[in-house]
Amino acid sequence: MFSIHLSEEPRPEEHFGIQVLRRKLYEFLGDVPQETMARYGEDAGIVEADDLYVNTETGENGWMSSIGSDMTLSFDKGEMQISQAVGYGGRSLLTTWVAPTERRMLEMSYNPIMNTNYSVAEYYEYKIRVMRFSEETVNYLKARYVIEESDIPIDFGFTPTSYTYTNVIGGLGVFGAASVYESEWTSYE
Repeated sequence: MFSIHLSEEPRPEEHFGIQVLRRKLYEFLGDVPQETMARYGEDAGIVEADDLYVNTETGENGWMSSIGSDMTLSFDKGEMQISQAVGYGGRSLLTTWVAPTERRMLEMSYNPIMNTNYSVAEYYEYKIRVMRFSEETVNYLKARYVIEESDIPIDFGFTPTSYTYTNVIGGLGVFGAASVYESEWTSYE
């Protein structure tokens, strides 16, 4: 679980986007053969958005509700959780969950006769991306969420329903804003 604390009280109109980025790295110890280092170095450092686990319970309806308290959208080649902050000790608290990863040994060799002694381990570093959205941006994202995640037909036989959000007078489009914060890369043991 990642918890993000903001130094201000939450406001009901504010929504945040949370994305957890990760990159796979390798630790080479000892006299690792060049071909082994090359084999593992191909995918080292590639940044990807981690899959999120999102709470779907809401208020008094709990698990019986079909409306989630958070939205998860595809964003920048990964998942982003859109939610409101929760008040916590005079500050705002945002949380998100990802599958835990651990450092794991991939390869090792110890042979005193051949004079080899090395190991290769895999681990991940994480970076948190937090976005604060304007109300117009949240309305657009909600409309997009309805289109992408609706399991039932959204037209009722009359005319197709349009969930296109626009705040442009006399036209179609969105004018919204987002501010972004990204943490430094950090590994967790």
